[in-house]
Amino acid sequence: MITFEADKSTFTGHYLDMTKEEKARDVSWKYESWIELARYRVREGNKWSSWKTPQPNENFGAFIIALESGKWVITPTTDKFTKGDCESFKKIPE
Repeated sequence: MITFEADKSTFTGHYLDMTKEEKARDVSWKYESWIELARYRVREGNKWSSWKTPQPNENFGAFIIALESGKWVITPTTDKFTKGDCESFKKIPE
């Protein structure tokens, strides 16, 4: 797990169109979400890194959540912070 801290964050997202393949797998709902940050830093050993400003369109915590055959499926799509913590997403109750 990567220790991560941010300030002035905004949680945002949008609905996605489903592909023919997804419709065939009974995906009935699909949404992409992410966090837009003003600044962030990470814990490096015993110290925090300096504050960093994300690049334009650098979204953190990005994932796609879909309802497939009555079950929630969550897929991380971008950064190492989300992918590192993705196992906790699988604990969403059905």
